[in-house]
Amino acid sequence: MTTLQTDFSNLIIAEGRYTVSDRLGVGSMGHVFRAFDTRLATDVVIKVPTDKRLADPEFHERFLQESRLLTQLNHPRIVKILDVGEHQGVPYFVMPFIDGGNLLDRFKGNDGMLKQLPPESLSGWLRGIAEALDSMHKRGYIHRDVKPANILFDSHDHAYLADFGLTKLLDKEAESSGLTAANAVVGTPNYVAPELVLARKDYDGRVDQYSLAVTVYEALAGKPPLEGGSPTATMVNQTTKHPKPLNEVNPAVPESLASAVRMAMSKRSWRRYESCTAFADAVLACLHDDVDLSLSSSSRSSSTGYSTVVEERPAYTVAGVSRGKDGKINCPGCGEQLILKAKYAGQRGTCVHCGGQLLISPGLNELKLLKPLGLSGSDVGQQVAVTSSSSVTQIVLGNEHFGVRFSSRRGMWLTLVGVILLLLMSAIIGRLSANWSNRSADQPVAIDHEE
Repeated sequence: MTTLQTDFSNLIIAEGRYTVSDRLGVGSMGHVFRAFDTRLATDVVIKVPTDKRLADPEFHERFLQESRLLTQLNHPRIVKILDVGEHQGVPYFVMPFIDGGNLLDRFKGNDGMLKQLPPESLSGWLRGIAEALDSMHKRGYIHRDVKPANILFDSHDHAYLADFGLTKLLDKEAESSGLTAANAVVGTPNYVAPELVLARKDYDGRVDQYSLAVTVYEALAGKPPLEGGSPTATMVNQTTKHPKPLNEVNPAVPESLASAVRMAMSKRSWRRYESCTAFADAVLACLHDDVDLSLSSSSRSSSTGYSTVVEERPAYTVAGVSRGKDGKINCPGCGEQLILKAKYAGQRGTCVHCGGQLLISPGLNELKLLKPLGLSGSDVGQQVAVTSSSSVTQIVLGNEHFGVRFSSRRGMWLTLVGVILLLLMSAIIGRLSANWSNRSADQPVAIDHEE
């Protein structure tokens, strides 16, 4: 059996196009080499599978096929694959060399220990990476290994998502070989989503949102949220334990931001935000209390996620505030409990009980009662109800019963009436069935006697 040479150090490959210098690193996925592209006159990175991966006879073709597909992906925040090829039977792909280090480097102080970054540091990279992930999800790709080491920066401080294609390929390899979550490559233990640890097959892009939220937590806390004594213990923690609230670890973190991170790290994926961008917007809005209280239209920057309001003078003021957790908060106007869904984060809604117009915090942990300027407190309920029905929002906040939202009292009575009707119908059907059985039992049976 021929041994393939996976160490490209000091080689010249691709008919002289790439002059490889040194190896930058190696992991379970592959070798990473720095090289010079003589055709483009620029530094590049060449990635080569490890010997262990190449031992699988089917891996070679899958590696090339997946790499070619990924060359078609185009997003300004994704490290693009520039070229695909093979050298003496060993496949490789070429990517730009990003020279500004990675996010993990920024976590470390001069002593090499992890440190807490200020919350404002998120504004430089979070939304761009979230947009990159959502772009991939729309094309049917899932990263599966979002972590600080895979978020790179160039010399202009622009952030890029890296190592997307190889991670997806390895996941396919694990599925095709029948490996379980105990010994399959599903990501990095400190960042992997619970559904990947449990080897569920119905996961979607929200596994990347979970990992992105863990990355945000680590950036602000100075440590991973659920790290255990071993990789296995850490992965078990991902499925069973909840991290300490981020604002308790770092007092500089707003409670609303901590709530947004907690939601994106929910064990059940349906409780997370609808997209990575929605999560990023929620976090960035919490950073600067970015609340739009005007009736004017607003535009949102694709690079930062901040709102730019056309009209300077706000049309509303805050008349009351209430707080809660896990999407259950009492209305600050009437005190009735309202159930909030992740998709309502950062939007306005109308209380089904009192008609008050409410502003929902990005972290779903706070409701603000909005009062139009110029009105007294006694006019709030009436005037806000009129305004909300004709202007900004169609979201009605209340309790859902049979898929329809009602106030808690009305919903309770409807539920009770429904249960009573079901019991009555069951009793009637049971009585009819019993009568039918009795009639059948009393009916004489004709017996034919043969002559």
